[in-house]
Amino acid sequence: MQKKLDNFYVVYELNAYTSAVTQMFSVYSEMHKNILICFNREGIDILSPHYENRPNKKKD
Repeated sequence: MQKKLDNFYVVYELNAYTSAVTQMFSVYSEMHKNILICFNREGIDILSPHYENRPNKKKD
């Protein structure tokens, strides 16, 4: 769900359910890790508003 548009970024909300309630922190960590892996695989940068440059990016 796209929640709002700020001046420098979009805010999204991901809703998920798990029966592993006692492992919530591990579930969140694994979910965030998998999101980053997918974005990196597709070449999508996740940048903050204070981003200045990406030193390891190949120039076309």
